[in-house]
Amino acid sequence: MTLELARGLDPARFEVVVASLDGPGAFTEACREAGLRASNWGVGRPIPWKLPWLRECVRRARDQEFDLVQTYGLQADLAGRFFKRQLGNPKLVCSIRSTDAWRSPLQVRLDRWTAGRVDLFIANSEAGRRSRIEREGFAPERILTIHSGIELDPPGVASREEARAALGLSERDFPVIAHVANLRPMKGHDEALEAAARLKERLPRAVWLFAGRDDSRGRYARRARERSVGDRVRFLGFHPRPREIARAADVAILPSHYEGLPAAILEAMAESRAIVASNVGGIPELVRHEREALLIPPGRPEALAEAIARLADDEPLRLVLSRAARRRAEAEFALPRMIRRYEEAYESLMTQRG
Repeated sequence: MTLELARGLDPARFEVVVASLDGPGAFTEACREAGLRASNWGVGRPIPWKLPWLRECVRRARDQEFDLVQTYGLQADLAGRFFKRQLGNPKLVCSIRSTDAWRSPLQVRLDRWTAGRVDLFIANSEAGRRSRIEREGFAPERILTIHSGIELDPPGVASREEARAALGLSERDFPVIAHVANLRPMKGHDEALEAAARLKERLPRAVWLFAGRDDSRGRYARRARERSVGDRVRFLGFHPRPREIARAADVAILPSHYEGLPAAILEAMAESRAIVASNVGGIPELVRHEREALLIPPGRPEALAEAIARLADDEPLRLVLSRAARRRAEAEFALPRMIRRYEEAYESLMTQRG
C-alpha cells in the first residue's frame, strides 16, 4: 500500500522520497523499479533508542528538507516524533494500520506520551481508529480514516489457468483454498489447519495454499503433518505476486484473531473470489456477512470448516458472493479513490498554520 500510494501521488504536486529504516531489501528495490527515490536510513535493526541508528536517520532526513513526513509502524512513528524539530518541524502524519492488539503497556504509553507531536493520524480502518481512541486516548478529531485501495486489474498478472499451472494444480483439485498471510499465530493458521483436518473426508480433493513468510520456523508445517494434512497443504513461502495466488484459488480465507484492513481480502475481492474471514478489525468494513463474504467468529475452526464446505457445495452462493465482492471493490476501494483522499489530506494539512 505504501508503494502504491507513493507512485500514485500526483508528481506535479508532490515530490516523494521513500525511506526504509531497516536497511536495503525487496521493498526498496520495488520502489526504485517504480521510478521512485528510495533510500535506506537504517543501521542494523531499527530500535528507537539505538543512538547510532537514530543519529544516522536524523542526518539523512535533515539533508532532504521535507515539508511533510508520513511514518508507518511504531518504531518509525517514535523516531519521527522524537526528532521532528531537528528535521525542520515538517508536518508529521502517523499511520494506524491495525488494531495492534499485541501492544504492551509500555508501547501504549510511549504512543500516548508522544502523540502531541503528530499533526494528523491516518487510519486505514475505522476499527484501527477506534482502537487508538479507546486504548491510547487519542482525540477523535485528530484521526482521519482513509480505507486502503486496490488496483482492480493490474497488468502483468498471470491468468487463472497460468497461475494454477505454475502451482501444479489440476482441474480435479477443488476447492483450492488460499490463505495469504505471513505465518504468525494472529493470522489463524492453527484454525486453518484444524479446518483442513475436519474437511479431509468431506472435501477429498481440497488443496490449501499457505502463502507468506514463515515467521513460525516451520511450526505450521509440523502441525500439518501431525494433523495428517501435510499432503493437502502447500507452504509457498513469501510470494512476490500474491494476486496470482488469489486468482488460482476458489476460496480465499483469512481467519485472523485481529486485523486492520487486510490487503489479502482486498485482493480476493478484486479477483472475484469467494471469501471466508473472521469478523474482526476492519474486515467487516470491506465485506459484509452473507453479502460479499461469509464472516465467522475468530478462533473457531469448526465455523471456518463449515463455511468453506458450504461454499464448496453451493456454486450459486460462491458466484453471488464473489461477484458482489468485486462490485464492492470497484465502488468503494479502487486505488485512485484512496490516492485522491491522501492528496486532499496532505494539501489540507499543509495549509494549516503551526
